Amino acid sequence: MSVYTMIVIIQSLSILVLAVGAIYLISNWRGKEYSYLVLFCIVTMVNNIGALIEIISPGMEGILLGTKFSYVGKVFIPLTFFLFVMQYCEIKVPHKVQLLLTCFHMFIAFLVFTYPLQNWFYTYVEYATDGLFPHNNYGHGVMYHVYTACLVLYFLVVFAVIIKILMQENRRKRRIQMYYMLACSICAIAGFLIFLTGVTGGY
Repeated sequence: MSVYTMIVIIQSLSILVLAVGAIYLISNWRGKEYSYLVLFCIVTMVNNIGALIEIISPGMEGILLGTKFSYVGKVFIPLTFFLFVMQYCEIKVPHKVQLLLTCFHMFIAFLVFTYPLQNWFYTYVEYATDGLFPHNNYGHGVMYHVYTACLVLYFLVVFAVIIKILMQENRRKRRIQMYYMLACSICAIAGFLIFLTGVTGGY
C-alpha cells in the first residue's frame, strides 16, 4: 500500500469517526459543553472533507476549492475547542467576546473564500508536485499571520487554564479528563508546527 493510499484511507476514516462522534454526543446530551463538542466534531469533519478533496483533486483549481471548503470548518476548530475547555473548566466567556471571536473567524473564512479577489489571507497560489502528493503552496498575507497569532493565543490560554486546574484538582477522574484536554492541545499545536516546517509536503 502506498503512502498516498494510506493517507486517503486515514482521512476518510477520520471523517467517519467524527460523524459517529457527533451522533453519539447528540444522543447523549448532557449540557452546554456537549454543544461545543458537537460543533467541534462537525467543523473538524468539514475541515477533513475539504482536506480529502485537496488530496484527491488532480489540479490547482480543485485543490484550491478543497482548501476553501475546509476553511468553512477549519477556522472554527480552535474556537469551539477553546469554548469547550472554558465551559468545562467553569470559566465564563462573556457573550460579547464569543460573538466577537465568532465574527473574527467568519471573517477569516470569508477572506479564504473570496481569494483571489483580495490577497489579505493568501497572496498567491502555486501548484507543486513534490511531497507526499500534488498540492498547492500558498503565499501568506497579513491576516494569515494575525490568524496564526490568534491560534497561538488560544493555545496559551487553554494550556494555562488546564495547568492551573491540574495543580488545584485532587479528584482522579477530573485530573484524567484534564490530561486528555492537555494532550489534545499539544497534539493540535504540534501538528500545526509540523505542517509549517513543510516536512509533510502539504498534508
